Amino acid sequence: MFQTEDEFIILSAIKIGLNNTEIKEKFGIELIKNDSRLNALYQKYGVCSINELLQIADLKKVEVLPKEKIPYYQYEGSELVHKIKICKKDMINLIKFFENVSDSEQEYEIMKLFDRIEIKKLNS
Repeated sequence: MFQTEDEFIILSAIKIGLNNTEIKEKFGIELIKNDSRLNALYQKYGVCSINELLQIADLKKVEVLPKEKIPYYQYEGSELVHKIKICKKDMINLIKFFENVSDSEQEYEIMKLFDRIEIKKLNS
């Protein structure tokens, strides 16, 4: 797992039980409501809550890198974003596929391969 220095400090501090005030005092990092660094950690670990994050995150499996060096992820400012390059032909195929999907809550994993897009139904 790749993290920025701030993400690693925040996760480490939360793991040892520090609250927001203690994190700010000890590390000079102020966590705000909907903090982009905490949201990035949620995205990277695929979780929705701090409790889930604490259960799944393993600090021994983290490598700290500058934002611009983190593979598989891109940052726009401080926001973690997932980008995929796609051509018009692939978009047309995606639209055709989803026109036949009736469950609007069903989640899919979309992978862009060299010459095609694969769509896999999740939790099926």
